[in-house]
Amino acid sequence: MRQRFLFKLFLVVGFLSLGGFNAFAKPALQEGSEISTLQFIIPTASYDPIRYEAGLLLTQAWEELGLSVEVTGMDFQALSQRLNSPPNDDFHAFISGYVSRPERLDPDVLLNRPFTCPGVDTGVNYQGYCSEEYDALIEAQRTTMDEALRQDLVYQTQQKLAEDLPAIALYHVTEVTAYNNTLFENPTPMMGQGLFNIWNLLSMTPITDQRMLAMGKAGDIDTVNLFAPVTGGANTDILRLIYDMLGRVRPDGTVEPWAAESWEVIDDTTVQVNVRQGMTFHDGEPVTAEDVKYSYDIQKAEGAAIYAPFLDPIEEVEQVDDYTLIFHLSQPYPALFQATFSQILIVPKHIWENVDGVLAEAQVDNPIGSGPFSWGGWQRGEVLTLMAYKDHFQAPEIDSFSSVVYATPDALFQGLVSGDVQMPDRRLLPTQIEELEQYDYLTRIEEQDFGVYYVGFNLRIPPFDDPAFRQAIAHTIDYDTIVNTLLDGYAVPGAGFIAPANAAWHDPDLTFPSFDLEAARQILTDAGYSWDDSGRLLFPAE
Repeated sequence: MRQRFLFKLFLVVGFLSLGGFNAFAKPALQEGSEISTLQFIIPTASYDPIRYEAGLLLTQAWEELGLSVEVTGMDFQALSQRLNSPPNDDFHAFISGYVSRPERLDPDVLLNRPFTCPGVDTGVNYQGYCSEEYDALIEAQRTTMDEALRQDLVYQTQQKLAEDLPAIALYHVTEVTAYNNTLFENPTPMMGQGLFNIWNLLSMTPITDQRMLAMGKAGDIDTVNLFAPVTGGANTDILRLIYDMLGRVRPDGTVEPWAAESWEVIDDTTVQVNVRQGMTFHDGEPVTAEDVKYSYDIQKAEGAAIYAPFLDPIEEVEQVDDYTLIFHLSQPYPALFQATFSQILIVPKHIWENVDGVLAEAQVDNPIGSGPFSWGGWQRGEVLTLMAYKDHFQAPEIDSFSSVVYATPDALFQGLVSGDVQMPDRRLLPTQIEELEQYDYLTRIEEQDFGVYYVGFNLRIPPFDDPAFRQAIAHTIDYDTIVNTLLDGYAVPGAGFIAPANAAWHDPDLTFPSFDLEAARQILTDAGYSWDDSGRLLFPAE
């Protein structure tokens, strides 16, 4: 049994920044002063036992280097809120992840928002990383329509991150999930998302008279107001069933027109969109180009900050007639279809334009969209229900869908085994995959994952503001134990923020330091670090 740590969070003070990164006040350090206890934030074992165990594994390696580490376990919402909220000087490192989402197949999503300088102010760049060279590469890949040139620029951005190491990918999982084959058939798994995806909820067909598909979910959403600040993907997973978008990403990763009947690139900065005719919102009102224009305009003005990078290139949405729009871009933007059209939700203008006050603070009890599912009800912390919208142009085969909340992944799996739910919202754990073989009424589904789970460093404060220190820490990641022991082989070692499964954009020539504590000690020694008589690591003498 692996050792469990008592969790406790202390504050650290002082800022330090070395060349190439943001300028922060530099504290006076005594020669050879002891490095403060590292504050390490990781998910709880109940939320994600793999990330939790990976955190303990890293903690052990860091302590072997002579560092003192205090670990704080947080559930997903608490961890996200902590990383998003000032002050940003009370943690040194954290473990987080970007699960596979269709829009994240475009490299701009995972390379831009978490690492470009403006993110320091918006609370999305948790590391506080800021590099003019990196930002220039990001801007260049965002504005070229030459795919070969863009791929080369995307490769260069990945190489820059591998050099600077503001964060390090730990692993990319293989998604293994399952469904109850005695109640439903015709599943449609999606690359990186398993069975919890719109295409599966449209295709799953009842075999018996049970026409409600129940999904087990480890954790609840926190709002159905699409204008509220987004702390994670759980909210948007549900909202994208209720609302339509101009495009949707297919199971194979390509994007196709959805609420748009079609689109046409007029030139590098002009795109015509023809809105699908005959669509209605759940209250029966028609969906028109006016609603689409309003949706883009209002979300650019008042929407959640995470969507800002994907709306910024849109200079104007011009309405030509009831079903035709012209998108005028301020610059070429090749990610428009996959990262913007597949994310921005179409809202009913006749409802939202009458909301008083700040839209993000509006009380939303019955969200009305035009998507394949309409609102059913929500018992917070227990179950959320959606009804099939049979007037949709691609109506679901099922009559309703429910998301049933479980406290832990183990409890969720038992709900699947007992038949209380017919599929999980997430991948199964290695021990559950092994047990799955006992139940012939559960069919196993396996898909590659293009998400990333990573350890991030706070570059605003010492010692992680020192590139040499981060290079040393890169040698403390035991990829073999993480992949083969914690994940039982259902993963590949971390290979940057663009996963190998996303073959069109992953740089196959990327290399990362191997697990080697002696190499880590040598890097620290060469950089001027030393150890006291008790083995505690000391800062370089100034």
